[in-house]
Parts: sequence; C-alpha cells; structure tokens
Amino acid sequence: MIAERAGVSTGLMYNYFKSKIELLEEIVREGINVIEISVERIEEIRDPREKIAASVEMAFDIAEEDMHFWTLYFSTIMQPDIPEGVKNIFSNFIQNMFDWLESVCGQLGYANPRIEARILGAILDGVFLHHCFVGEDYPIEELKNEIIKRYCGEEK
Repeated sequence: MIAERAGVSTGLMYNYFKSKIELLEEIVREGINVIEISVERIEEIRDPREKIAASVEMAFDIAEEDMHFWTLYFSTIMQPDIPEGVKNIFSNFIQNMFDWLESVCGQLGYANPRIEARILGAILDGVFLHHCFVGEDYPIEELKNEIIKRYCGEEK
C-alpha cells in the first residue's frame, strides 16, 4: 500500500528499505531533520526572547507546512507497541529539544528552566495534536500569538 501510494513498485521500495519499520524510521528522521536545521538557524539569535519567538514561529510554520508529518508523529508515538528503533529516534529528538529549550528558558531567567521547557513543549504538542484533529477550524494563529506573548513577555 505504501509503495502504491508513492507510485513505485514494492520491489523498488524494498531496494531502499528492508522493512516497513525501516521506512518509518527514515520518514521520522527526515521530519526531525527539518526541525533540527531550523533550530540550528535559531541558535544564531542572541536574544533569548527572540529565540523563543522564532522557535514558536518555526514550530507553527513547520506544522502548517507539513501536517502529514505531525499526524504521523502523534499517531506513531501514541502506539502502545511502537517499534524500538522509532521510539529511540523520537526519544532522542524530544530530549534534545528539551535540553535546548531548557537552556533558552535558563537564559530568560526562569526559576526552574527544566520544568518550564517541558511546559512549553507540552503546550506546543497539545496545540499541534488538537490542530491535527480539528483541522482548519482550529485557531492556530491566535494560539501562536498568545504563546509568543506569554513566553516573550517580562513575567516569569
């Protein structure tokens, strides 16, 4: 079914991927790579408020550009029997993002940057999960602006 939807023969697909799980791992890596490249660019920004704003903007832009990835992301991580290789890829990615966000939250002066990074991550995951299910009627732009306002304001 995957090969058919991609417009290639099953044999050709298996020339590149040994299994469906290997194909899934590669799809996940590709999606994560897009995010990591964006984070590298954001890392060049010096002001931590601007970093947070750019990060939120980037996350929302990626979500809007590639809802298929986010739908795959959420449907995959919600599986009770997620393949170990895929689980490891997601786990490493999420930990790297938390470490990075924790660093930025520390620069912003949060009393507990570790927890604040996880709160922001949970907010973003929740917004994207809801957007995946609700679709175009979800107030994505208003939520983006509110998150930026909350995290780039002076209150901590």
